[in-house]
Amino acid sequence: MRKQDGNNTYIDHILDQVEKEKDLGVTVDCNLSFEHHIMEKVSKANHFTRLYKTIVRPHLEYANSVWMSKRTLERRSTKLVQRLRDLNYPDSLNN
Repeated sequence: MRKQDGNNTYIDHILDQVEKEKDLGVTVDCNLSFEHHIMEKVSKANHFTRLYKTIVRPHLEYANSVWMSKRTLERRSTKLVQRLRDLNYPDSLNN
């Protein structure tokens, strides 16, 4: 690469000067800083976090008071039966 009249050239082609460029999914600015790239990734992560909290999490937590209390009750009741007391929870459900 060489400079010709203040322009960057490569094999006799004048290269455009840009503020930032995205190559192979990585954004680099004219100062070789990755700040814009990092800000894009943080913004995308925040977006996915909001989606998880508003769409996925409610489905996972729906009626958890019912199935969580059922599981707790099952664990407690298997400990009351003498022959199941020393078994772990999954094994006690199979006996």
